[in-house]
Amino acid sequence: NAIAAYMQALRRIPDNGSLYRKLGSAYQNFGKIEKALAMHEKSVQFMPDDGEAWKDMGTVQLKLGRYDDALYSFQKATEKMPHSPECYEREGDALSGLGRFTEASQAYAQAFLLNQQNPDLIRKRADALEKSRDYFSLLGVIRQLSDIEPGNVSIWKWMGDVHSRVGDYDSALSAYNRTVELNPDDDGLWAGRGDVLLQLGELQSGMESYERALAINPKSADAWRGVGRIDAHRGDFSKAVSAYSMA
Repeated sequence: NAIAAYMQALRRIPDNGSLYRKLGSAYQNFGKIEKALAMHEKSVQFMPDDGEAWKDMGTVQLKLGRYDDALYSFQKATEKMPHSPECYEREGDALSGLGRFTEASQAYAQAFLLNQQNPDLIRKRADALEKSRDYFSLLGVIRQLSDIEPGNVSIWKWMGDVHSRVGDYDSALSAYNRTVELNPDDDGLWAGRGDVLLQLGELQSGMESYERALAINPKSADAWRGVGRIDAHRGDFSKAVSAYSMA
């Protein structure tokens, strides 16, 4: 097999970094991750200027959860291959593993600059920005996603939720209106729209949105809670208690 062949070759040429790299990849394919790492360490020892060797080692370190080591390897890889989007993406993955989400978002942004055909890089950047609580930057990235996938309901819902989080309920309502246009049969979207309308003080429209949710799913806890809040706001506390009991 491949492992035996590479080991036999290394007995003849023990300082061949390329063979160590191939052996490391073979071990990785067989799920022998620790052995793969040992071979990749040998590979970069003999080929310290090979960006692919550093990238391969970082990939294994990432799988093992060794994020500090992986970050160092991917930084070496990007140093050797500054035009590789994959290296910046993996660097972002390592930074995310370390909880350094702002830096991770920057790495994903650089990766996307180098490969604008990969929307997954925008999603990764958006996830990192959300975890770093940089909501205003996040909204800009979500808008990018909505331009790429204008029919994706989850993106519009995400946009509505983030607008709500920063208190921009008018923009949140616009986003939620788009979600129910795209998928009018989702009770959760109607309930979410009702929550936004409630924040805007539009009680009647909010009630209609909750009722639309309940028509789809009579057991929607979110919708019943919304109905209860509106009833309480109107001073009809007996109805509010009844609605809350259904949640």
